[in-house]
Amino acid sequence: MRNHRCSILTVDHEHYQTGRHYQTSSNISTSSSSSSSSETSNHTQAAHDPGSACWGCSAPLPRGNLVCSSCHRVQPVNNQLDYFDVMGMPPGNFDIETATLDTRYKALQWQLHPDLSAHKPASEKAYSAEQSMVVNMAYSVLRTPLSRANYMLTLQGIKAGDNAEGTIMDPELLMEVMDAREEVEATEDVQALRHILNGNRASQQVLLAELSRAFAQRQLTEVVTAVTKLTYLVRLEEEVVGKLPSLDGLSTVTPTPAAAATAEQARRHR
Repeated sequence: MRNHRCSILTVDHEHYQTGRHYQTSSNISTSSSSSSSSETSNHTQAAHDPGSACWGCSAPLPRGNLVCSSCHRVQPVNNQLDYFDVMGMPPGNFDIETATLDTRYKALQWQLHPDLSAHKPASEKAYSAEQSMVVNMAYSVLRTPLSRANYMLTLQGIKAGDNAEGTIMDPELLMEVMDAREEVEATEDVQALRHILNGNRASQQVLLAELSRAFAQRQLTEVVTAVTKLTYLVRLEEEVVGKLPSLDGLSTVTPTPAAAATAEQARRHR
């Protein structure tokens, strides 16, 4: 699935950026044929790269290793890696084990902890800080189904931010979403809101199954359609979850990971 080594983006679906991994200051467009050809060439070369060498001890460095297993030096960022590489996840696989992802994240956090590099040279401290930022972003993107799907589209040269605001082509779903939003705005009935929330989450599960199948079959048009639908449902869920605690005094209404990530990003941009 990884025809493009495009890895820099934010969790906010309106602010996805494409470019060489980690280089936030040098964005490129993946829509042109020349750019696509260049990125595909880079991917092919990287896929057959047996691994680089540690800058400290020259030991072979397996693909995806952020810390040398021989001398334990933190490595500089590798522009050829994407978030699946960084987190040790199966390449381009939408269905990932979140428990495995969590374990990998905690292990990397420990390896890159500032206390472990306190006595090291300034350059390695900088490597550690940069890698920590990358790991945090990779984890947040891959752990949430919606942002993971958008990211995988970005790896295919499809600008996820543009698609996130796409138009729902299914009239029935569009009417369902519009009616539900109107009902959420108009009602103060807790049970009615919980009923909407339960139905919304059930619909999200259906779409996640569709995304899994579409990615597995490389049906990117279907993926884009499902992602657009899922984006609307996640935003509707945010509205319901945001309204429920103020009505029934409960703080235990937990949004899905997709809704939580989107809401957190929205707060950061206020």
